[in-house]
Amino acid sequence: MKGVQRLTRRDFLKLSGAGMAGVGLLGIYGCGRGGGSSSGQVDWASWANSGEAARFNEYNEHFMEEHPNIQITYTPTPNFDDYHPKILTQLNGGDAPDAFYAGDIFVAQFIKNGTIDKLNSLMTGPNSEAKPDAFAAGLWGPARTSEGEIYGISVDCNPTLIWYNKGVLQDANISDDPMDLYENGEWKWDVFQQMNEQVASKGGTNGFMFENGNNWFYSWCRQNGGTPYEGDLCIVNEDAKSVEAFQWMYDNIRSGAFTYAGNLPTGQTSDAQFNSSRTAFMEAGRWVLPVYKQNSSLKYDVVPFPTNTDAKMEPGWVAAAYMVMNKKTASVKDTFTFITNFTSPAGQRFRLEEAGNAVPSVLEGADGVVTKDTTLQGAEYFLDIRNTGLVGYAELTVPGLVEDMQDVIERRLWLPSGDGDVQGTLDEVAKMANEGIKKQSIE
Repeated sequence: MKGVQRLTRRDFLKLSGAGMAGVGLLGIYGCGRGGGSSSGQVDWASWANSGEAARFNEYNEHFMEEHPNIQITYTPTPNFDDYHPKILTQLNGGDAPDAFYAGDIFVAQFIKNGTIDKLNSLMTGPNSEAKPDAFAAGLWGPARTSEGEIYGISVDCNPTLIWYNKGVLQDANISDDPMDLYENGEWKWDVFQQMNEQVASKGGTNGFMFENGNNWFYSWCRQNGGTPYEGDLCIVNEDAKSVEAFQWMYDNIRSGAFTYAGNLPTGQTSDAQFNSSRTAFMEAGRWVLPVYKQNSSLKYDVVPFPTNTDAKMEPGWVAAAYMVMNKKTASVKDTFTFITNFTSPAGQRFRLEEAGNAVPSVLEGADGVVTKDTTLQGAEYFLDIRNTGLVGYAELTVPGLVEDMQDVIERRLWLPSGDGDVQGTLDEVAKMANEGIKKQSIE
């Protein structure tokens, strides 16, 4: 697949910026346990571009003003792909930071190797600035086990919506506004497909830019009333509505109504296509907003995914990253004071109010960072999806499984050389998922 440009889950985490009960915590707070920094000093780390790192440093200064007895040291890693291997090396060497970001597909690895602490008792304790029920229920994902053990707190989140280019629709003689259709309960698959076919028929412009990612696929399954998983069991190949959704995705790519982003020439991406008005629709979170704001000629807005059910909206995908605690931190008290403030309504407001690239993961106290931005009429849809959406399924608990499944789906369905066997493809990936999840649970 040389030359194929793909947006992976890692790319989404990079773009989104988004993104523990324990008797082992020596009561509620413990003293030094070896490793990490000394008491009164908290080291933390994340991946971050230069703008994000600058904002995090502003937060650090603000935190230290409010907590003069705690000194913060922050280490950003510009390259996301370098970040988690670096953290794993530090954990193995006993010199990892006290707190650090963890992507959804890496949380399970940290839990499995016993390097991060459970946070339940701390989050429900008197020093917590945000109890577990303060966060949207669908955002815990792999950070909360099936037994209810919490190992990470969502730092913020990125609910995904359909972005539409008003200029491209107008040029294709489409007068219906997707937001109006949604509000009237008419934003359905057949309407969406017809719009994309009309745009594509004009030539030179794409209809819908389709991404490769399991949670995109599962979201489309849910829009069709499908159930890709039953508990920890992947049933995407047996659930008729999910199979139908995959067939619909495949058929639209083959007809040209949808354009698979991985088939774009090397270096081209969905957001660039949208920004230059070469596509009508794309799927993304709020991470693209800062870039689009800079383009004064771009007319756009957002709307939830169209459904193929009687409901106006079905649960969508929410991208998330987590703040976790090093099990060897020298000061649980100071480290948790930092973590709970960072993820609290006040902490999220401070970090997000000027960035504009993510959505608070708490249900109350920080929504204004989204609703006060008048750029998008549909801004509140981000909150609707956050409140009802999901991070993902049990496959996230198995390191490497998601990427392996996506590679199979891409090879067999989305690439021009694929065999197009939807049922066979889903049988293959469901088997991969269930074998991987079963092996993980045994180990």
